[in-house]
Amino acid sequence: MTTSPGALYRSAARLGPEKTDALVLMCSDRRYRAPSEDFLQAHLGLHNYDIVAVPGGAYILSFAEALPKNLKVGMRMLKFLMDNHLPPRIVLIAHQDCARYQQGFISWLRKPGFSLEQQQKRDLREVGAELRQAFEWAGIEAYFARQVEGDSVEFEAV
Repeated sequence: MTTSPGALYRSAARLGPEKTDALVLMCSDRRYRAPSEDFLQAHLGLHNYDIVAVPGGAYILSFAEALPKNLKVGMRMLKFLMDNHLPPRIVLIAHQDCARYQQGFISWLRKPGFSLEQQQKRDLREVGAELRQAFEWAGIEAYFARQVEGDSVEFEAV
């Protein structure tokens, strides 16, 4: 549905508090949005968090040698939010069958012994270590989400 210029809509949702519980870096894949928000709220107890949702999530901070511009843009976004909102935690979420990772590793997918999931987990650990150095005062957590039993999603700590 589109609206004409000048039309107004008043949201029933209210403005959230200024205090931020965490900064979440996750993939923008819509399939994992609702399960990830449920996980953040119900399992991690986060209710006031900033989200940076980009294709591949932590992918934007990986592969500095090959994608230095991605790293620069990604770190600028995170630094801005960390400096201005001072969240005590950073939560990284990657997920199974991520199209950004599949595209980035297309030539590796058929190589014996290569596991896209293992690559994503390795990247989560490496990005987590880099963020730990950049934001020493914040706790870093990383999770891998996968589809199980139809359309259910489980989250594994990495």
